[in-house]
Amino acid sequence: MGEAYLIGLDVGITGCKAVVFDQYGRQFGRGYREYAVISKEPLQAEQDPDQVFSLLTECMQEAVERAGISRAEAMNLSVQGDAVIPVDRFFQVLHPAVLGMDYRPRKQCEWYRENYDAWQLYQETGQPLHPINMMAKIMWFLDERPEVAEKTSGL
Repeated sequence: MGEAYLIGLDVGITGCKAVVFDQYGRQFGRGYREYAVISKEPLQAEQDPDQVFSLLTECMQEAVERAGISRAEAMNLSVQGDAVIPVDRFFQVLHPAVLGMDYRPRKQCEWYRENYDAWQLYQETGQPLHPINMMAKIMWFLDERPEVAEKTSGL
């Protein structure tokens, strides 16, 4: 068997990194890019998904070029949790990504708690009722950005 290469890709909140390894765990190349978190109002944490994707692509290209490889056997991903990016049916981004650390859906959680059983929600989904979770963020879009929710595929 010849050399086999693997790419580890970490898409974090403030930056991304890609590292190329061989099958023995030796590092051959890496790339890194930073991007901003948008926080223009209290509790807001958003990102430009197109910018993140562009920088992620650059990051991977840099790692592969530094490694001097033309093919990888596998890729491992580590990505942000509970970021919501509304897209239309053509996968065009309709709104900046609302990150897990965005706490604006507090009002939606309070409403849910007053009208439904939060414990039952946890039992059925394994997710506690909390502003960082995806359900709360989707509810926030429905309430606070209905023009976006209306165009979003799947809502």
